[in-house]
Amino acid sequence: TNPSFLVERAAASRFGIMAYGVHVNGYVELPDGRQEMWIARRSSQKPTWPGLLDHIVAGGQPDGISPAENVQKECGEEAGIPPALASQAVATGVVSYQYSDGEAGLRRDVLFCYDIKLPPDFVPSPQDGEVEAFTRMPVAEVAEIIRTSQDFKPNCNLVIIDFLVRHGYITPEQPKYLQIVEGLRHSLTKL
Repeated sequence: TNPSFLVERAAASRFGIMAYGVHVNGYVELPDGRQEMWIARRSSQKPTWPGLLDHIVAGGQPDGISPAENVQKECGEEAGIPPALASQAVATGVVSYQYSDGEAGLRRDVLFCYDIKLPPDFVPSPQDGEVEAFTRMPVAEVAEIIRTSQDFKPNCNLVIIDFLVRHGYITPEQPKYLQIVEGLRHSLTKL
């Protein structure tokens, strides 16, 4: 069905309307099996979350294109990932959340999650001014940053935690495993 009207994603929280986005975990698998993740540092000029750590690629989901098409578009616009490589991004699920955004309203988001396994010699490059730099970090270091700091844009934490669960960094043997997994996906019908 066609929507009755469209609302700019930035204004969705003012109305408590669900918004959608795509987030991509860009990672490299080393010959010894260890994984490293490409992490973006947001531009200090961004009006939201300036200077914080972010995914290699992330963006709002516009009307009229699929999440997969949006991933390909954002890969080129944000990180200079060529189309042939961007097309290898794999949909891995969704994370969803809601929280009160103070004066801005009620934030209700659904993020379509993707993984893209990048060649070890690929280096992303900032394209659109939204990212200052990219750094490749061991996944264990990324997990430690999430666990001990607020250096990442908050919604990135959820998508990366989902990656950590799916890739075996967070396992059922760890305390609060079920609460962690359950917390990644609020009921979409109750959002």
